[in-house]
Amino acid sequence: MWEGKGWAGIIVLFENTWEGTMIIFETEQLQFRPLTTADLDDLAALYADPEVMRFLGGPRNKDEVQRVLSGYFREYSIYGDSFFAIIQKSDQRFIGYCALLKQEVEGELEVELVYAMSISGGSTSTFTR
Repeated sequence: MWEGKGWAGIIVLFENTWEGTMIIFETEQLQFRPLTTADLDDLAALYADPEVMRFLGGPRNKDEVQRVLSGYFREYSIYGDSFFAIIQKSDQRFIGYCALLKQEVEGELEVELVYAMSISGGSTSTFTR
């Protein structure tokens, strides 16, 4: 599912934004979709939160977040996946982002989950194996 350009054949990249808001997967309370340029302000607010970003390289300003987001768009076109927006179904609010990353750790290939979220005034971030 995460190999090659699996999502690239489904999602169309147009001028650094995704056409439509294709939901990649969902749970009872959350939806996951590719990030879009419309997510910049929400993503910048998340990246500016020191508590959210404590394990993810520290807070970043909006210009830095724009560069990060542009990098995610490149990854979508090259690999077919990258980081995804986490949307709360009840109010369609952006609450975070996540990804499954293939990493080599001590010579072995592992899949790691990385996410950052801000929910109801609280914040959380993690990078796990």
